[in-house]
Amino acid sequence: MFRERLTEIRRVVAGARVVCLAAGDGIAVETVGGEDLDVEVLVAEFVAMAKGVASEQRAIGVGETVRLEIETKEWVVILHRLRGDYYLVLALEAGQPVGRARFELQRAAPRFENELA
Repeated sequence: MFRERLTEIRRVVAGARVVCLAAGDGIAVETVGGEDLDVEVLVAEFVAMAKGVASEQRAIGVGETVRLEIETKEWVVILHRLRGDYYLVLALEAGQPVGRARFELQRAAPRFENELA
């Protein structure tokens, strides 16, 4: 069930290289794409980063992190936090429009949350 949803996100987001459902410990639950990446390391590092940012945000009282986006010269990585300490992780090629990626992650989030409950 997760694989089909992740595949659909990858299909409709231009430049999407990998889409992943990750647990809060940084372990990939299900992954689509990313054959040319070390997805396990990417997911573990970016989830750890997101958790660190979330901790700091709580400490200064600005609320919970919903989405974290990191852009490098080659990639844009978006983490969308789900209820229950899970994340949707999407990596796309730099230069691609990220609006559609954000939209698709936000649109898919409730369906993933229902299945994870």
